[in-house]
Amino acid sequence: MEKRIAEHNNSKRGAKYLRGKVPVKLAYAKEYRYYKNAVRAEIDIKKRTRMEKEAMIKACRENIDNLIPPDLLRKSKRGDDTHA
Repeated sequence: MEKRIAEHNNSKRGAKYLRGKVPVKLAYAKEYRYYKNAVRAEIDIKKRTRMEKEAMIKACRENIDNLIPPDLLRKSKRGDDTHA
């Protein structure tokens, strides 16, 4: 995933659409077992409104925050820890 984001942020190798929109930041990711399901999900996400996409990102971040131990979460929000 990190390699893909780096490619998008590299003006020589990134997708033409994203070249003028750097830096690209990952807002949402989900792993799929089958490529076909991933493509269907991407098409579904692209059809959603901006508000729906933002709600999806917010829900994903809340789920991640719930998985991180509270002591690490507090450190990362203060900037003391870069692993969160």
